[in-house]
Amino acid sequence: MNTGDPTTGSTSESPKKNREERKSLQKIALTSIFATLYAILRLVPLYPLLGVAGATFPASDILAPVYGVILGPYVGGASVLLGTFLSVALGRPMIFLGLDFLPAVSNTLAVGMLMKGRRILVLAFNMIVLVLYTISPFTLTFVRVPFVSSDLLLPFSWLHAAGIAVLASPLGAKASKWVQEGSAQSLVKGLFIFSLIGTLLQHLVGGLVFEWVYGVVSRTMDAAAFALRWQVIFWLYPIERLATALAAMVVGASLIKALRRMRRIPL
Repeated sequence: MNTGDPTTGSTSESPKKNREERKSLQKIALTSIFATLYAILRLVPLYPLLGVAGATFPASDILAPVYGVILGPYVGGASVLLGTFLSVALGRPMIFLGLDFLPAVSNTLAVGMLMKGRRILVLAFNMIVLVLYTISPFTLTFVRVPFVSSDLLLPFSWLHAAGIAVLASPLGAKASKWVQEGSAQSLVKGLFIFSLIGTLLQHLVGGLVFEWVYGVVSRTMDAAAFALRWQVIFWLYPIERLATALAAMVVGASLIKALRRMRRIPL
């Protein structure tokens, strides 16, 4: 027998509706808080972005994979998206015609999906982006290694291919479980794998956006100009990507431990 008020629906529906409303409000609050933090760190430069005068990689890059782990793909991605445009309102200039959000959002979405066990989807997306980047007419496919052999060539995207191999390996399959385990050692291992995969994907997406904006839309750079920059970036990007992944691992581990003590996340 239904004891609820016929004008408002059954009482059994009210608790469910209230829970949904609380979840919605919680998501909005989390998005706002983490977007603000992301925006502030986007104003802090880490190192220069070669090829774009006056542009820098921001400190917020460290947070992109961490948001995927803690907030998931959707709330985390929304936080990065909102934080990117909030940072523009705070004074950070746009450099990619408003597409500045794409690299970091791709990072957060991928890591968030990995936390949900969607490894095959993330693997497929990584491979598609790598293929698109490799076949782009503005990409330097191979780099000649000086002082070793005039015939020695290395693929420009060798570290990205290695990252995809890690994702496809048992390490990629175990990373989510490691992050959710209680031990500090497991958390650090899982976070580093996710951070490396996410930052490498961010680098690829950023490279494609860079080529599209300056090579296709504005046409301010040709293939030769891109090749000169890629020659230099080839020696620097493994260092900066690994450093960013390590920093994300440290920040993420500290933040997750603090949130666990506060019982604010289920990790």
